Amino acid sequence: MQAGNTYRFETCGDSDFDTQITIFNETGTTALAFNDDFCGLQSSVEFTPITTGTYLVQVNEFDCASNSTCMTLRATLLSADCNENEVVVENV
Repeated sequence: MQAGNTYRFETCGDSDFDTQITIFNETGTTALAFNDDFCGLQSSVEFTPITTGTYLVQVNEFDCASNSTCMTLRATLLSADCNENEVVVENV
């Protein structure tokens, strides 16, 4: 992930699976962001890294329950640095 950009990870509206989302540092030793039950039983977390690098996104079921399901994890870039490939519209 790129430092300064904001990312959203969510499972909202996809299943009745009771998800939790945790974002960890590259080694998986430090939890940097967490969410449980943002939208019903599903989760959504926004994260803005302060350094560019690799981060781990863990999706698990609440209380570490064992279950079998299909789900969608949506990852969305909410903000980006506009300096690169910037388009300026004038005289509109």
